[in-house]
Amino acid sequence: MKLQRGGGGTLILDGGLSTQLERHHGVDLAHPNPGLWTAGLLLTPEGREHLRAAHLAFACAGADIVLSATYQAVPAGLLSASWVGEPAAAAVTPAPTAGATSAAAANPAAPDIPAISASAVATTVEGLTERTRGTGSAGFGGAELPAEALRAGVDIAVRAAREASDELGRSVEAWVSVGPLGAALANGSEYSGEYPPELRAEDALRSFHSQRLKVLMSADEATHAGGFAFETIPNAVEARAISRLIASDPQLVERKCWLSLQCRDACTLADGTPLAPLGQELCAALSRRTAFTGLGTNCVPPDIAERIISTLVAAVVAQRTAPAAAAAAAVDVTAATAATAAAAAIAAAAAAAATFACVAAFAAAAAASASA
Repeated sequence: MKLQRGGGGTLILDGGLSTQLERHHGVDLAHPNPGLWTAGLLLTPEGREHLRAAHLAFACAGADIVLSATYQAVPAGLLSASWVGEPAAAAVTPAPTAGATSAAAANPAAPDIPAISASAVATTVEGLTERTRGTGSAGFGGAELPAEALRAGVDIAVRAAREASDELGRSVEAWVSVGPLGAALANGSEYSGEYPPELRAEDALRSFHSQRLKVLMSADEATHAGGFAFETIPNAVEARAISRLIASDPQLVERKCWLSLQCRDACTLADGTPLAPLGQELCAALSRRTAFTGLGTNCVPPDIAERIISTLVAAVVAQRTAPAAAAAAAVDVTAATAATAAAAAIAAAAAAAATFACVAAFAAAAAASASA
């Protein structure tokens, strides 16, 4: 993925972490914690060294930004693996909710992965703070506590980026990857937005993300991360919850963030929500932020990526020019700038024969645009 710099040029994001680890670092992510993907490596010293090596490899290959291995790293999945001392798949629910559209049917790119029980996630939302206060690993089968593992994901990425910057003589940033609820459920719903009934309310989704972010932001290196990347968001209610959270939380409102949506097609979010009005709604919420903010899409076919970005650019412009949207005066983005960024990203994806494109149209606060 290529991102447009505030002062011109591009920033290059790293590639698929799972692919890098399996093809070039000898890692088998199917064992022992298949439901955790790369986050499972945070549970062992050897796994953490593999992650550090992968981050460094991306930087050496030209990446300006590396993402932490925390996309799917939420306490529910990590606790399942730690408590039972068995693969997270031991706690899977084999069948989707009756009548729900399968992830594969909703989006051909959806992977075939095991599911972690929704009740475990719901319980974690209620008791996350209490569960993550421990300081040892007693009672967890020798594995680390989830809070420590989540923090480690941030620390590993930031330290690897610092190491790469020193070795390469250029700036490399680490951003904190924050996946959707669907990634935690590990049932493919990050590609459909079909969430369990008890987790569909905005308050529940906001609580889920807020409490996980508290753990991530408590990492030793969190203040040195470049920003927070909310990725593959397939559900409109979840997108609203995140946008309002990062526009109101005192710790997040001044941190760089991007919100990247998972779309069914060029006009529709994965859960079926029309993209244009949702884009305007998100822009209205995000315009209250004081730091650099990105709005875009990821894990979509290249042939629709540019059209999605055009829709989001139009939403930014519409929100900026709406008479009732006074807050939009803080947004410093033009259709031409965003379109240039989109075109560059599409061209780069095509040149690399990428299977998907991840591009973003930026709504950057004027005060932050020069340093973004």
